[in-house]
Amino acid sequence: MPGELTVDGEALLRVSRVVNSAGDLETLIDRVLDELMEAFGYPHVSLMLAEESGERLVTLASRGYVIEGVGSEESLGEGLVGAAVKSRQVVSVGNLQRELRYAQAATRPQRVAERPMEERPAVQIPLPRLSEAESLLVAPLAVRGELVGALVIESREPLAFGRSDEVAVELIAQHLAARVIEVSLEDEEAAGRTRGDGDAGSAGPLSRFVFYQVDDSVFLDDEYLIRGVPGRILWRLLTEYSSTGRRDFSNRELRMSPWIGLPTLRDNLESRLILLRRRLDEKQTPVRIERTGRGRFSLVLDGPIDLLERDSP
Repeated sequence: MPGELTVDGEALLRVSRVVNSAGDLETLIDRVLDELMEAFGYPHVSLMLAEESGERLVTLASRGYVIEGVGSEESLGEGLVGAAVKSRQVVSVGNLQRELRYAQAATRPQRVAERPMEERPAVQIPLPRLSEAESLLVAPLAVRGELVGALVIESREPLAFGRSDEVAVELIAQHLAARVIEVSLEDEEAAGRTRGDGDAGSAGPLSRFVFYQVDDSVFLDDEYLIRGVPGRILWRLLTEYSSTGRRDFSNRELRMSPWIGLPTLRDNLESRLILLRRRLDEKQTPVRIERTGRGRFSLVLDGPIDLLERDSP
């Protein structure tokens, strides 16, 4: 019952064991989301990571939705999720549709189509959200006040999450945030540069990639793919392949690239590579990123590529 503090110790122990045992970031994220569904019975779960700018959250993985929504964004301070994460507080809402109706009646926000052109989002990937959700539970991931991301859990049932859920998910979020940082630092050890033979990507049709400097966004044949740090990473790999035929890379060299612009401390590179890899897979692009070892990965192409760089759309 909502309000009763009876945490499911067995379920919490299962998730804790997963967090402690996962050897790499991608396994950690996937197994935690799986356990939140299986051990706790949460039907719709997503994990979002904080962008380097500190202004947005980006979806890295989700469970239970029609679309996974990898790469979708939510601004901090906007909406229930953004406001909860910005406050660094766990937030639970049990009658979400009623709350949304009240908020809309009070604020009457402008629709996107009514905003000035310069304020409109240039690109959007749909968030993994339930349009008819009644219950929402948001738990920020933070380490010593520094935002790492957020767990977002939804249900179609009103009052689905009680005080015990808030406590359990907050504990999981704290443990997960620390482990995300730890696993990312473990991947710092990484190997040197190697060169591919340059013979990949010749069989399939030509694919045109366009990079827009205004927001570091990458488009494939006029369709939006990714932007920000993952966009710069992808463009760096594509341009290197185009000029040298090289396909094998290391995390270390990306960290050393001033153009990519990773922060000095806790750069979250591994999580950005996971996001990029999953986005490419989700869109079934002719370019893929495959992990080949600790701190190493390879660019795989199904056909030739054409690259174009522009200031703005």
